[in-house]
Formats: sequence, structure tokens, C-alpha cells
Amino acid sequence: MGKFGVFLPIQLCLALLASYRVTTCLKIGSFNIRTFGVSKMSKPDVVNILLQTVERYDLFLVMEIRDASQTAMYDFLDQLNNRTGNPYSLILSDRLGRTSYKEQYAFFYKKSSGLSVSDVYLYDDGDESAGNDTFAREPYVIRFNSSQTVIQDFVLIPCHTAPDDAVLETDLLFDVYQDAVARWGIDDVMVLGDLNTDCRYVTSGEWDQIRLWTDPRFTWLIGSDADTTVSSTDCAYDRFVVAGDDFMSGINASSVSVFNYKDAFNITQDLAYDVSDHWPIELDLYEIGVPLPTAAGTTSTQSPDLPTTPLPTTERTTSTQSPDLPTTPLTTAEGTTSTQSPDLPTTPLSTTDGTTHAQGKTASSTEMPTTENRPTTTLASTGGSAGVCTQDYIAAWLSTELWSGILVGSAVVSFLMGMFFSKAVTLCKKSAGRVRSHAV
Repeated sequence: MGKFGVFLPIQLCLALLASYRVTTCLKIGSFNIRTFGVSKMSKPDVVNILLQTVERYDLFLVMEIRDASQTAMYDFLDQLNNRTGNPYSLILSDRLGRTSYKEQYAFFYKKSSGLSVSDVYLYDDGDESAGNDTFAREPYVIRFNSSQTVIQDFVLIPCHTAPDDAVLETDLLFDVYQDAVARWGIDDVMVLGDLNTDCRYVTSGEWDQIRLWTDPRFTWLIGSDADTTVSSTDCAYDRFVVAGDDFMSGINASSVSVFNYKDAFNITQDLAYDVSDHWPIELDLYEIGVPLPTAAGTTSTQSPDLPTTPLPTTERTTSTQSPDLPTTPLTTAEGTTSTQSPDLPTTPLSTTDGTTHAQGKTASSTEMPTTENRPTTTLASTGGSAGVCTQDYIAAWLSTELWSGILVGSAVVSFLMGMFFSKAVTLCKKSAGRVRSHAV
């Protein structure tokens, strides 16, 4: 009984600590990594920053992959999965482009975070050989299932628009959205990527030509007050544009931000620019059981039970760096892990919603028009985090899990008090017996 009394409270306390979740979000990022190919992979300092950046996310889009050998991304995946806690899989598009200049899209995602790909297709924008296609790099449309988040079935449409055709191509993304909705019967869709929708590429008088902007179904989560460029320019080229009430309610709006890896990793401006001329953008999806904000200022929890549609894929380990590539549009990869994962500080930067920075922008060229039906969110800029949603964690900790912990803690305290009381009674009885024996 003595051993039981000593170790049971310790075991109960350890169980209580283990019951709390470390994260309460799924982090999504999007990054135009300028000219990502074999040459960039030959620069260890650059690769190290990229590895530290990507491993912050559960789901991460990479654009501007330029690699005729198609080995660079698999080399990067090998190195990524050799770091502790990063069981990433990779889905890679075909090489896209009208000329010899080609780019690819890639998504890194963690199956351990509950993510899986249920379907994927390359949007058919016309015949390139006939000169009637509409996108320089047609969107690669992917349907994800996410078992651990409030929104469990959603579509991502990545796109890197041609800068000089940014107005036209961003408008045509509305057609891609409609195509995905018609194909899958799902309206929870996010367009993301380097849309080039700012500064001289989209002027204030051209916004009404973009249905993705004028249609009230869409919310632009990165406003023109943001700066997603590494150089001295001040332009919000990279965007998240979301449609679907369930999708919007599943996003932590306060998490939408630009990730400044220069400040986060304390590197020079020159090294930051060697990495890319863009900053990544990011947002968090609420996990199941996390209290969600409501219009009345209260919170509620959602735990939808959505069906999943498994997609047959070709699994690939990351032990080889010169893979035989399949001819199908879908390429997946998976690997094991083994070394480090940094814990980075977060430095929020407050901005004003719906306004533009003074430097580098003029009202005639860059301001997004004020439209009553145009929902936007306030943007924060972050200097880095380890992927843990601190605010959400506090909210979750103060919810039902806290009360469960209090109950378990109360049981432990009651048990200890009972033992103490029992011991005190026993000692009193022994003391009383000694007194009686002396009296006799």
C-alpha cells in the first residue's frame, strides 16, 4: 500500500500532463521560392533556411520550381525528412509553361497531422500548341482531407500568375473555382499563391475586372496593406483567397500573416534575398475541439464527421536522390525522420485593415477599392513560430480539457489527503495505546 500510495499520484499527474495537446492548429504556408532548382540546392546556407522555414508547417505550397532534372525537390525532401519530427509527403505537378521556360507546383504535407490527398487534377485551360490557353502556368487543383481540423474537406488552387497578365489570370481563377465546385460538389475552396495582384500589375482601376474580387463569395485574407517582398518594394503579391462558410469559420483569422524569415532566423538581407525575393504567407486551421469565435463573441466547438475519398497514390521513400519519375500528373513521396526542429519566437506586427503602406505604393496604382461586399481580415506579420498556435492553445486549455484536468487533479489531491488523514488517525491510535499502557 505504501508503494501504491507513493507512485499512483505521480502516475496520475504524468497522465494528466500527457493528456494536453501541444498544438491546436494546422499551419498552412505558401512560398514562391525564386528559381528553386539544382543551383539553389547547392547552397547549404540557403537550403538550411528553407528547411527551417518549411518544417514550421503541416501543409506547404512551393512555387517557381525550375528544375529540368526534377531531382531538386526530392533532394530537398530527403533533407527535410532527415530532421526530427518531419514525416513529410510530397505531391508535385507536371512541368508547366508555354515555352522552354517551365515551372512546377509542389505541396509538402504531413500525414501525421491528419492530411491526405483525395483527388487532384491539372486545370485544362486550352491547347498550348494552338495558342488558345489562358494561363502561363495552369493551376494544379488538389482536394485535401484533414481528419484533425474543423474543416475536413477542402480544395486548394495554387497559381503563380504571369505578372503582366495578373488581372486576366486572377479573374480566370474564378472559372477554375467553378470547375472544381462542379467536379467535386464542394464549395470550400482556397486560391493561394503568387497572384501578382498589387503595385503596377493590378492598378486600382482594374480590380473591378477581377471576379475573384467582386464576387461576395470570396474573402481576401492577405490585403494590400501587406508586403510579401524581400526587397525594398512594398507589394502584396502573395495571397490567400477563400470561399465557403465552413472554410472561413475553420480559419483562425488572427493567424493570417507574412513570415519574415530574415528576422526569425536572424540572417542578413543578402542571405534572405538569396533564399527568395518573396516572404512566405501563412494561416492556421482550427483543430477539432478548439473553441471557435462566433458573431456574439461566445465560443463553440465543431467536430464534423465528413467522408473521405481515398486516392490511390504511388508511395516513395526518400532514400534516393535521383528518382525514377512516374508519368502520371500525381507524384507523392513519403519518408522517415531523424534530426532537429527549431523553436522560434513570434513577433507580431500590427497593421491597419484595408489600407496600404505609404512607401512604394500610390493610390492610383495599388489601392484595393473599397467595396461593401468585400470581406477582408486584419493582417499580422510574424517573425516566426514553431507552428504552435499559442492563443488557440490557451483557449483550448481553458475549455473542457481544463475541467477534465481539474477533476483528475482533485482526485489526486483527495487521494493524498485521504492517505494523510488515515496516517494521522493511525498515529493517534498508537499514541493513545501507549498512554493507556503507561497508566496500567
